[in-house]
This record gives sequence, C-alpha cells and structure tokens, in this order.
Amino acid sequence: MRAQRRRAGVGARCPDGISLPCRSLVCAPGRLGLTLAGLLAALGSGAASAEGWRFEPSANLETGYDDNVRLTSTDAEEAFSVNLNAALRTIRSSEVTDVRFAIGLAANRYAGISDLDNTSGFAGLELGYRLERQQFRLGLGFTSQSTLTSEVATTGLVQVNRQQNSLTVNPRWSYLLSERATLDLAASYQEVTYEDVRFLPLDNYRLGLVELGGSYLYTERLGLTGRLSYGRYETQGLTNDYDNVDLMAGADYQLSETASLSVFVGVRRTEQTVEDLDGST
Repeated sequence: MRAQRRRAGVGARCPDGISLPCRSLVCAPGRLGLTLAGLLAALGSGAASAEGWRFEPSANLETGYDDNVRLTSTDAEEAFSVNLNAALRTIRSSEVTDVRFAIGLAANRYAGISDLDNTSGFAGLELGYRLERQQFRLGLGFTSQSTLTSEVATTGLVQVNRQQNSLTVNPRWSYLLSERATLDLAASYQEVTYEDVRFLPLDNYRLGLVELGGSYLYTERLGLTGRLSYGRYETQGLTNDYDNVDLMAGADYQLSETASLSVFVGVRRTEQTVEDLDGST
C-alpha cells in the first residue's frame, strides 16, 4: 500500500477574514489513516456570542502514515504522524467599527524522525473604523512556523528544520471623493527573523511598501484606476537591498453581467545593491 505523499511540516489554518502571511500554515487534505475532527468538545466548530462578541473555536486531530516522508527518490523513510490544529476567531462589529482577532496553534510529530517535529502558530488583529466618506483599517499579525514550510516559496531550503518568525503591520485609509471617485492610501511592513541559523544561508529581512491609488467610475460600465507605489527590501548580514517604484494605470469594462475586460499598463524602476563575499557592492 502506498500512502499519499505530503511535505512535512503542516501548520495551523488561518481563519477567514484575518490578513496574515500564513499561506504555508494550511492543513493538508486527504491523509492516509484516521482523521478525528472535533475531539475536543470545548473547541468544537460551533460559534458562541457574548456581549456583542462572536467566538468561533475549532480543533482538528489527525494521525497518518507516509511511506516517503522526505519525498526523496532514494532511501525513502516511512513514518506515522500525529498532527493537532486548534484555532479561535473572535469578531465584534457595529455600524462604525469592526474588531477581528484570531489565534491558532499546530503541533506535528513524526514517529522515529524527531528532526521533522515542529510547532507553528499565528495571531492576528484587524481593526476597522468607518465614517461617512472615510474608512480606516489596521491589520497586525504574527506567525511562527518551521522552515520546512516557510521556505517552500522563497529560498527552497526545506531540508533543515528551524523556526521562522514574521511580524506584519498593514494600515489602510480610503476616502470617497464623490459618488464616482475614491482615493486610497495603504502601507505594509513585514519583519522576518530566523532562529538558530548561524551556519545556514538564511538572513533576517525587512520589507516595506507605501501605495497611493485611486479609481473613477467613468460610465456605468467603464471604470478607471491608477496606482503609485514605493517598496523597499533589506536584509541583515550580507547586503542584498532593493528599492522599487511602480506606476500603473488601468481600465475595466463590464461586457455583461457575467463578463468583464481589464487592461493595465505601467512602468517599474528598481535599484538593487548586492554585497559580494569580499565586501564590495
């Protein structure tokens, strides 16, 4: 019997509505073995309310078998695993304010292969405030996960189990200029750090972005948009920094109730500074 293969290091699932950088913190579907959902009655999938707050707890426990847990072409290793995921989302909304909070934890253990054992977690807070013409939003997030999953879409260094921590801040402001025109100002900041990677090619880094945008409904079918943004990426250790400026304009035309056509054009200017091993840039 051959089990469905899956990359080691499953993490907790982000509840809907919370803006967090945790695409890799997602439970893998379709495991071979026994899946036990909602074993903890107190953390069932049902929602509860108290004084305007809505609480949505969830929990999931999985046990499975993988006949090639490292996804290697030779010397395959087999292992039984136990994965526990628990999360809690709280929501409170009024005519002018929104408050959303989420927290989650995932623990993954592999029999006989302890170097794949890992723990992931996330916490996120999203605040919203609405006026007649203005809307403010602020998102705060923190994730901690194993490099077995965090590096899949970046460095590709997924054979070493270390911890990656990420902090994000995302403020946004929008203003209704008229019934047809809107103005948006947004920013984002992310700081990523790694634990115990002294001899590994993993550098802490920061990423920031500021964006000014607007839209105008020219006709009932034709909408126009524009955006100007500036972003900066910088690392700690060897210098590998870049500054990026984007200017974009576009149009969207509603062909019918079910079809639309979008066209975008833009320019980008990027400046990068890279430090060689001898210290020169």
